[in-house]
Amino acid sequence: MKRYALIVGIDKYYCGAPLAGYRSPDRLGKARSDAEAIYALLKAHGNFNDIVPLYDEAATHKRIVEELRHVLIEQGSQAEVLIYFAGHGFTAQPSEFERQGYLATYDCQYTGEGTTLTDVKNGLSFATLNGAIEKGRLAGLAGLAVFLDCCESEYVIEQSLINNKLTGLTQRGHFLSAACRSFEVAREKGAYGVYTGALVAALKDESAREITVSEAHNRVEKALKGSRQEPISFGYGSSMVMVSYQRLPVEDEVSEECPYQGLRAFQPETARFFFGREAEKRLLWERLQRSNFVAVLGPSGSGKSSVVRVGLAKRLEDEGWQVLTMMPGGDPLGRLRAEVERFLAKPNVTVSAGGRRRLVAALEEDGLLAMAERWAVELPEVRVLLLVDQFEEVFTQCAADRRDCFIRALVAVGQAQTPLAVVMTMRSDFYNEWLLTGQPSALVSDYSVPLSPLRGENCEDLKAAIVEPAGLQGYEIEPELLALLLEDVTAEENSLPLLEFALEALWKDRDSGKRVLTVAAYRQMEKLTGALNRQAEKVYEQMREPERAWAKRICLQLVRIGRDGRDTRQRQQKETLLVLAGKDAGKRQTVGDVIQDLVDGRLLVSGGDERDEAYVDVAHEALLEGWRRFAEWRQENREQRQLEQRLRDAYEEWIEKKESDDYLLSGGLLAELRERNVAINEALADGRPELMRYFSLSDEREQQKVAALEQALAKADIQEASRKVRDKLLFTPAQTVAATVSAISLVGKSQDDFDGQVVYSSQDALHRAWFNIRERLKLEGHSSLVNSVAFSPQGDRIVSGSDDHTLRLWDLEGNAIGKPFEGHSSAVYSVAFSPQGDRIVSGSYDNTLRLWDLEGNAIGKPFEGHSSSVRSVAFSPQGDRIVSGSRDHTLRLWDLEGNAIGKPFEGHSSAVYSVAFSPQGDRIVSGSRDHTLRLWDL
Repeated sequence: MKRYALIVGIDKYYCGAPLAGYRSPDRLGKARSDAEAIYALLKAHGNFNDIVPLYDEAATHKRIVEELRHVLIEQGSQAEVLIYFAGHGFTAQPSEFERQGYLATYDCQYTGEGTTLTDVKNGLSFATLNGAIEKGRLAGLAGLAVFLDCCESEYVIEQSLINNKLTGLTQRGHFLSAACRSFEVAREKGAYGVYTGALVAALKDESAREITVSEAHNRVEKALKGSRQEPISFGYGSSMVMVSYQRLPVEDEVSEECPYQGLRAFQPETARFFFGREAEKRLLWERLQRSNFVAVLGPSGSGKSSVVRVGLAKRLEDEGWQVLTMMPGGDPLGRLRAEVERFLAKPNVTVSAGGRRRLVAALEEDGLLAMAERWAVELPEVRVLLLVDQFEEVFTQCAADRRDCFIRALVAVGQAQTPLAVVMTMRSDFYNEWLLTGQPSALVSDYSVPLSPLRGENCEDLKAAIVEPAGLQGYEIEPELLALLLEDVTAEENSLPLLEFALEALWKDRDSGKRVLTVAAYRQMEKLTGALNRQAEKVYEQMREPERAWAKRICLQLVRIGRDGRDTRQRQQKETLLVLAGKDAGKRQTVGDVIQDLVDGRLLVSGGDERDEAYVDVAHEALLEGWRRFAEWRQENREQRQLEQRLRDAYEEWIEKKESDDYLLSGGLLAELRERNVAINEALADGRPELMRYFSLSDEREQQKVAALEQALAKADIQEASRKVRDKLLFTPAQTVAATVSAISLVGKSQDDFDGQVVYSSQDALHRAWFNIRERLKLEGHSSLVNSVAFSPQGDRIVSGSDDHTLRLWDLEGNAIGKPFEGHSSAVYSVAFSPQGDRIVSGSYDNTLRLWDLEGNAIGKPFEGHSSSVRSVAFSPQGDRIVSGSRDHTLRLWDLEGNAIGKPFEGHSSAVYSVAFSPQGDRIVSGSRDHTLRLWDL
């Protein structure tokens, strides 16, 4: 990529006859020498194709505009441009509503009163600068950096046009650095201006391989901290290299350290070997400036972890951030808590013991957002990045409640303004799982950094990842090897880990004499897809037969079987793998040795310390397919291994819930385990006695539940048969003998089913049958069916209402008292005694109610008002009100004179069949054919 620079330094200004009423800026003393120093550094170490210096008389308005057009528009297509200006800067205010910033050119003149300038001639306005930059953007300008050492330099950043136009420079971005705030003066002190002096010192650090524009500004900012001059910056892209001290090492400086990482992700300590992904690193930085939550998405093997750990985390650490790195596993909040505690325990963390306790307590009691807010109090100067690597583990290893709790915690922090920012890496094929959690999709889609695979023979990032690390160590890549690597990477999906592994192997087989990586060695290792398989087979073949069997079991334990063949790696505690050998010390030693052999062979990785139990993990998911033998293992007995996996998940949840019976196995999972009982027992017998115990407890509990269910069903059968006996006795007296025989049979069945016990329902049926063998009393007198009966409050009388249009009063011996109560013209559907027992009310199919004394005399006239038959009547507890329910869908309230009280109670959509007062008389309940009850006030 071409690079251009424009350097302007103006000490003296136009000395000729000024325009009438105008004056020139005052002379400066160090602006030109400052510009010359920057020019010399960029010329020597900046790797620019062309640098244009403009000093004093050469820096006229016309010449500066011409050079801006040249570097930004004519030469700027796909180029990086750096502009440095040292001189006067000022603002003019031609009206009370307008303010404009200017850089003073050599021939600049202005007029005004005091410090308020109203008119400017030949000043380079920030609007002009903005316009040139915008045209450069449209012409394809790839990147821009501007350094302004002048008063009022902050004003260029305040210009909205700058903010709006420069965001289009996404390939290399843009960066603006200003010497001071708008209310400060850009001072001169010593050999340089204060700002440029610090900038020169920053750029002279030859110990750095390269210094970017953002790093240069950050160094200046630190150097001027506490002074009366505060430099400020603005930019979405800041990785443009300003100076570089990278040199090819001479012969005695050649390092033999392998610059390739194999299946391991790049770490801050190996960052010097990480090349490529420049656009993604800049985009990641840009996203983090705009949001506290950024997701890095890409397919497996696209280098997500390396981009974040090197392209972002290291840079933030260099700027004073603290980085907490975690992988979710099965208990993400527990992992987070451990990582926070580990960080707070570091000796260089300046927080009190009480502050540590408060931070951890906030996390445990109120969540991540509360801890982030507490962080601002306890560590106000420290910003922190929480890097959640391999986020897809929350979907493959977490219980749903733990997963959702963790995601909610991250989202809450991402949407708040706190010192804590969250960056996660996630396989893009898990994006749908994220959407299914119900969290805002925009949080990922709007603030994500997508990583597409590096492919194609013209991919500069891919070439850099192959060539530059070797070059850094004084080695070259044979041109034929480079072409072949590019071809193979393009042909193989998600092959970046395979490439890195092949390069690591090529480094081992390098030609040290010629300092070159050769195509012959590449072909010998069976090229890209063969390198990993060859190494894995080499490690495997060196094992004895018993060790190979353990290698298979260990590797399969480190894989989680996914739906549709989407297997993922699954980190395990080392002790979990050792337990596979049971209590046999010799076998445990063998398992430990096999794990170490696989780690030494770079197929597995291990880690952990005294605060975090040792763990073992697959070095990269590429091993799952790249080692062909491993891929075949994964296809064997998948259903059974998935069943074992579900058993382990259920067991861990049971342990988490303190071995609650509610979390024992049940239903379909337990049934499947029973079907495969022999195979499951064989698989678990050696190493997982706790899983066997869990399975046995679950099976025992399920058998108890089945037995209880069978007893409940047997009891239900007896209850149903008893009900049929009661119905026969009640409705078909002719079958009393048959019902009695059935009741005796039920008692026998109960004794058989319940170990000699007689359940209540069968006993009740037998008692009823025995009691009904003889008839106690039959009250006869009505000529048609009886619809309603009621006892008097004293219990010495019975009233009945019949289809024969009459009521009758009876004593308890079955004798009719007096004559029938005649008056209704149709069937009597409902009767009721008053609370005092001296009145009877009746409701009839003739649409009326009637009130009677105990002699059968009608009291007053019929209660008329319903438009259909009266189905139910009731007295209030006080005896002063009557309520009726009718087929006309309403209730009515009456006094004892037959007067309707208020309007009908409307609400039911069908006939009202039953009504009743509450014991206090202040509520009425009704039941209707519309399947509802309704409660009413009076």
